[in-house]
Amino acid sequence: MVVLAFALLAVNMTSGVEEATDANLRAAGTTTAPPAAPPPVASPAFPELASYAGRTSGRKAGEATVEIAIRNGAVTAYLCDGKKLESWLQGSVTGSSMTLRGKGTDELTGNLRDGAVSGAVSVGSARWQFTADRGPAPDAEKRAAKAAAATERNAIKPTAPQPDIPQPAGTDAASTATTGATTWGAGQ
Repeated sequence: MVVLAFALLAVNMTSGVEEATDANLRAAGTTTAPPAAPPPVASPAFPELASYAGRTSGRKAGEATVEIAIRNGAVTAYLCDGKKLESWLQGSVTGSSMTLRGKGTDELTGNLRDGAVSGAVSVGSARWQFTADRGPAPDAEKRAAKAAAATERNAIKPTAPQPDIPQPAGTDAASTATTGATTWGAGQ
């Protein structure tokens, strides 16, 4: 019983110290700092190959289709209402964001959130919001494939490295350079 009383006395003494410390801090005008907020969760980056299709919202003349195709970081987008609005845009992705430009001031900006792209597209002086879900985007995919093929055709291809050709003993680079060849004779 004495041990139990001693243990309770020790617990009361320690809790009193903590209360006194907090009371002293409050009296001095300082408090303990609240725990730090957890860091924000980063959005996943766009995949290397993906297609998205969706529609604009808030367009008075009727909504327009938005198609987006990503091929190794290069992005092609197509905006069309089936009547007279049409715009092709090109750009790139950085992480979970994309920025594309077309003719004149045409522009599309978007972000990947929960597997869908949402953002804004502007043509001329008009601007609309859009959302595009992962799925087929046939027109944008065709244009993106053509652009990728043209890029591959126009890329400078590195030449294959030349294997080291052994030089016979007693031959130095200067004699080879002067004669243009090395004569392989007896005794070499």
